[in-house]
Amino acid sequence: IGLIGYYTDSGIGFGFSSRAWAGFALRDFLIFGASVAALGFPTGDNTVILGTVGFHTEIFPLFPLGGTYRELGLALETGIGTGIVMPGTDTSKLLVDGGYSSSVGVSAFYEGVRLGPKVSMGPYLGYDYVWSSSLRGGAFVLGWRTALYPLNKK
Repeated sequence: IGLIGYYTDSGIGFGFSSRAWAGFALRDFLIFGASVAALGFPTGDNTVILGTVGFHTEIFPLFPLGGTYRELGLALETGIGTGIVMPGTDTSKLLVDGGYSSSVGVSAFYEGVRLGPKVSMGPYLGYDYVWSSSLRGGAFVLGWRTALYPLNKK
């Protein structure tokens, strides 16, 4: 920790990200729940894997305006996580073991594509950051989001 001789820089890479959460609506524009996420990507000679568990909060700030605006949302993820970096050729050896780390994620999304009254989906753009005394890592995530609203009465 803090020794430059043991510093490892994973570099930049492209990979996968997956997040699942379950929650409940406190109001039409405010949702709160629990989440779990995983992210992984190869970076040159190394492979990075990050995982988090925590709390999920969503707001739809333009909901009162109705129409398309009500489908625009922001999300905040906070919790704990961990991360590892390992050589891509020898996944039994760890270059970095993040231990327990803090995590935060922010995202913006649009939920305007509908499949019936209970499934809503659309594009998603987010940034996740995990940090501890032995690990610092961030990731931009561009993807597709699907939400199931099982108790939706419409």
